[in-house]
Amino acid sequence: MGDKILSIFKIVENELGLEGRIKLAEKSKITKKEAATIEDSADNVNKIKKIASELLKKNID
Repeated sequence: MGDKILSIFKIVENELGLEGRIKLAEKSKITKKEAATIEDSADNVNKIKKIASELLKKNID
């Protein structure tokens, strides 16, 4: 559970550091710890992808 969402958190953290990961958590209302346990539903993944894409200023796929 949460593998896709957790991988998005890792991408953001690798590119933007801790500050980027914190911004993603704030905007999505999902912490990195929660990302590992929540369901990778299409809605959850799309929500996180959209926020991550905005933060990274590029599309995440």
